[in-house]
Amino acid sequence: MDFNDFARQNGFSDTLSEDDWTAYGRRQAIVTFEVDRRGNVSGKYKRLIVFRDHDSENQIKAGETWVCTLIQNPNSGNNYFARAVQKVDSSFMFALKKDQIVEIAAALWKTCPDALMPALEDMYGEQNAAATAKAVDEAVKTVKQTNAQLTAQVAELMQTDLGNKKIIASLEARVKEAEAKPPVHAIPASSVASVRMMSLSNPQFDICVRREAPDTLSSPVFDQARYFVHLSADRRVLLVRPHLNGNVICTDQTIVLAGLGMLVPFTAACDLVCDYDADLGGIRVYLK
Repeated sequence: MDFNDFARQNGFSDTLSEDDWTAYGRRQAIVTFEVDRRGNVSGKYKRLIVFRDHDSENQIKAGETWVCTLIQNPNSGNNYFARAVQKVDSSFMFALKKDQIVEIAAALWKTCPDALMPALEDMYGEQNAAATAKAVDEAVKTVKQTNAQLTAQVAELMQTDLGNKKIIASLEARVKEAEAKPPVHAIPASSVASVRMMSLSNPQFDICVRREAPDTLSSPVFDQARYFVHLSADRRVLLVRPHLNGNVICTDQTIVLAGLGMLVPFTAACDLVCDYDADLGGIRVYLK
């Protein structure tokens, strides 16, 4: 919908056709008026100056925007005279339909962008600044969370690597120690495993676990590289289970449980009561 249609639909003009408008040198437009360098109240339409028509001088004021009938200067054609039709203010805008508002906004942007830019920059500048700040905060938060996760993963891998190095060093030391001893008759691995399982599961055999230090437990049956250690809810019983991915490493038949001394005070080295739980596949160590 162009301005001529808009004007005719809202009773702002007579029933002239588009050809009539062109023939008479008239057209509908929205113009914003200001005080120019010479002190005259004027506006611009398509780079041509628009002066107030004599009959509209008392209606159109500086700083106002009007729907006008523009009459081209018949003498020079280099300027227009504006005849007031409807002042564009808040009450007028609220009464418009959606398509009319879009049409007017497009015309305002086309005819007087310099007047609209400051208002648009103020209005949308604050919104964009707030949206940008929020996006930056969320991005920084995401980066920090990612960095924290990566740092934790690196620390975990370093801890695992350190544990593996300790295990390897312990095994190498045991190999050297075994090589230095006189040769003995080899015992089949299956026989060793059978004897170990018998000693763990048979009540006739004692399982010895000794607390050597506040956080240290040692036992001849601690012969695996890694263990999972679980503490009961009442902090009285430890379940020590061998596992390839266990988080507690074992070197020289000794495991270190950081913080055990804080849970159960240590006074002196002692043997702890323990037994084997076949269902859980681990050794129960009674701390109290």
